[in-house]
Amino acid sequence: MVHHTTMLTPDNISNPDIALNHDLLEYVCKPCHDREEGHFLYREERQRRCIFDDDGNPIEVVR
Repeated sequence: MVHHTTMLTPDNISNPDIALNHDLLEYVCKPCHDREEGHFLYREERQRRCIFDDDGNPIEVVR
């Protein structure tokens, strides 16, 4: 998987200097990517770290 070393946020996802910058991408295996990104971090509570609207745009999760 390709991992963004700078976490994508609603504020920077449209910035190609961050989202598409090859210097900020690395290849990692899926378990490492999930662990790094916090995927399934809140699985038991059924909370998500990142959610998307109907158009596929990320929505900020306020905790």
